Order: sequence, then C-alpha cells, then structure tokens
Amino acid sequence: MFSLHLLLAAGIHSIDTMNELNKAWFDLDLLANKEKDLLETLLHTCKAIKANCKAFDAQKAKIDELVSKRPPAINRLPTELLSRIFTLCIRDRKFPEEPLHRIVGVSRRWRDTVLNDASFWTSIKVTRTQKVSLLKAQLKRSGSAPLDIWVDYLEPYSLESLSKFHELLDILVPHAERWHALIICGSSNTELVIQKINILRLPSLKRLSIRAYSASVPALSPTRVRSVP
Repeated sequence: MFSLHLLLAAGIHSIDTMNELNKAWFDLDLLANKEKDLLETLLHTCKAIKANCKAFDAQKAKIDELVSKRPPAINRLPTELLSRIFTLCIRDRKFPEEPLHRIVGVSRRWRDTVLNDASFWTSIKVTRTQKVSLLKAQLKRSGSAPLDIWVDYLEPYSLESLSKFHELLDILVPHAERWHALIICGSSNTELVIQKINILRLPSLKRLSIRAYSASVPALSPTRVRSVP
C-alpha cells in the first residue's frame, strides 16, 4: 500500500515536471519568435535609417547647391541702400576715383550701381592730367546732378597747355547752371577762369573759393554769382 502511494506521488511529480517543461519550451518559443520579430523590426529600421540618411544627404546637397547659387547678402540689398554704403566708402568727395575703382571691380552689379548713380560723378576736376574723353563721360554720367568744379591746372605756359585748358573749360560751360561749387586752387590760369564765369549765369552756385598765385585777379560780376552766400 505504501509503495502504491509512492508510485502515485512519483507519477504526479513527473506530470508536474512535464507540464513545467512544456511550459518552459512554450515560453522559449515565444521568446524566440519575439526575438525574430525584433530582429526583423531592427533590420527594417536599419534599412529605413539608411534610406533616410541617403535622402538627408541628397537634400543637404541640394540646399548647399541652392545656397551657392544665391547672391551674397550685400547684393540682395536694394540698389539705393547699396549706393548709400558705397558713398560712405568715399572719404574725400574731391577724390572719389580710388575707392570707386575698387568698388566697380568687385562685381557687375556693383559696377552698374556706381555707373548709374549720378551722385558719384559730380566731382569735376580741371587738371593737367584730366583727359577730355573722361571729362565728357563723367559729365554724361552725372546726369542733372549739381556739380562741384575743382580747377587746379598748374602747367608751364605753352600754346598746347593753354589750348587744352580752353577745351576743358568749354566742355564745362554748357553745364554752368548745374555748378554747385567752384573752387580755384593755385591755378596759373585763374584770370581765364574768371573771364569765363563772368559771362555765365550760375543759378545753382553755392560755394566759390579762389586761391590764386596771380597778383591780379579780375573782379567778379556780382550779378552773375549773386547766388553765392
């Protein structure tokens, strides 16, 4: 009788063990399947990440290309503001040539901005090195803007130099109504300049300065320069 109880107990224990083992195998299968699903998900995720990285690089390359084609920030400024910035680069209004020469060499837009702005071409100099062609071009570019005339023509007397001086003045005379300032500084031809302006009407003249080496300077006609303060 005792042995029967032992056998029954052993059988029940064996069944319980088998049940636990079966459950353990079942759980192991679940974990294996879960691992397989996770690995497949990870594989798909890796592929998605790789595809996304490729798309990201392509989009970044496109943006870089568009940025490289985009004009510099300063060239996106309105022309009026760009012109104002260039004006601030000119320290001496009598000598704008050097800074303007550097500016027009930067880009076509900068060059067009300077060439089409009359205010950059209003400082007119009558010197022995002034070229007639350049003077005509400068007057044309100045449009209808007021002109500042600087006469500094120190040249040993000769028929050739006197003829050139006459030619320069004759080019300026038709624009006399636009003369805003007339500065004669040490010119050996001061008398000739004054003789010229004495027969002109200068309605826009606001500044007249004569510093001549000549001992005798003709009197100015007050009716012609009455607009000078």
